Amino acid sequence: MAKKRDPREMLREEARSILQEQRRILARAGAATRDASQDFSRYAQDEVFPRFVSGSRRGVNQARHALVDDVLPAVGAAVGAAMNLLDGKAPKNARAALSAARSVVSRATKGGPKASPAVGAYVGVAIGIAALVGIGYIAYQTFRADDELWVEEDDDL
Repeated sequence: MAKKRDPREMLREEARSILQEQRRILARAGAATRDASQDFSRYAQDEVFPRFVSGSRRGVNQARHALVDDVLPAVGAAVGAAMNLLDGKAPKNARAALSAARSVVSRATKGGPKASPAVGAYVGVAIGIAALVGIGYIAYQTFRADDELWVEEDDDL
């Protein structure tokens, strides 16, 4: 006659088999995650980082050229004119000086078509507004007159 198995023992065996299957699945998922992480790291190192570096170098070079070619001459001309005025020396040809200043300013402000603000600008404004609201709330909580916050001392002790 066949021996009947205890239902609790059957549940234990089934739980052990399920646990072993979960461990195998988690091991495979961990290996897949490690492989994906390594692939992403290689992709970032080979593709993303060089593009980022070239783009940032290009932007820095453009900013440096704009500063050296446009802004510094305009600032130098303005400082020189101010120093001349402070020294009491008026420019000999005021119209020529004014047209030269206008040309420098127009070169400094000349650019391509104005681009609309990107998403980052809106996110930055939203973060700034949230920070201001938070600071305002903290200031309100700090300076409000709430008598219930104070606890009176007992002199009976």
